[in-house]
Amino acid sequence: MNSRLHRINYQLQSAYDRAGLSNSANRQKTIAKFAKQFHFVHFGSSSNTSQLTVIRGMTSSIDQRDRNICIGTHDGYDIAFVERTATLTFGDNPEYPSSAHRWHIMEFDLHSHSDLPFVFIGTKQQSRTFYAKLFSTHREARHIDPAYYTKNPVRFGRHYAVVASPAEQTLLTQLLTDTITDTMAKHQHPFAIEIQGDCLFIITEVSQTSVQSLTQMLHYGLWLAKHIDRNIQS
Repeated sequence: MNSRLHRINYQLQSAYDRAGLSNSANRQKTIAKFAKQFHFVHFGSSSNTSQLTVIRGMTSSIDQRDRNICIGTHDGYDIAFVERTATLTFGDNPEYPSSAHRWHIMEFDLHSHSDLPFVFIGTKQQSRTFYAKLFSTHREARHIDPAYYTKNPVRFGRHYAVVASPAEQTLLTQLLTDTITDTMAKHQHPFAIEIQGDCLFIITEVSQTSVQSLTQMLHYGLWLAKHIDRNIQS
């Protein structure tokens, strides 16, 4: 019975997708419109094969499903975008329950760096399970007290959590200048930030998709990418 219901549900979903009536079809139309506006190439098909993963980072997982991949160049930066769904798990500990996610992720290839250490700046969107996975992957990483890198630790720390190796004090002070932290605290955009190697990732958990939110994400990433290329010394 369960397999029959699953098959019927799958067939109905496919019919809705083809008719352009489902939420996923509407999201695809919106992302395609965004891609066209900024002259990106848009791939509407989905992938759950690791070899085909365009964007990796902390949101990648074995069961991930990527849709609406966009690739292009804007304002001098190579950029990739993906809509990713995945279910995060971390053992059987009830403190870390499995959680389903739908992310928008935008990756920017940095110009001036190829080997930056891992830094994650989280928002209130990330779950305990997400952080458990993060700390198991990056065992040197710790939550860093905002007082170490900003003059306004309470205001910034109210909205953001910084995770990095304690050895990266110099990098954090170059990255999280007072101008950057004040701007982030003022606008409180729901974008997490991941930096590693030559990549900057902008990540957000989404329930609704709009051209406006995607454009805001693009401009936010460009702002940070330019700051990193100008101010972080190799």
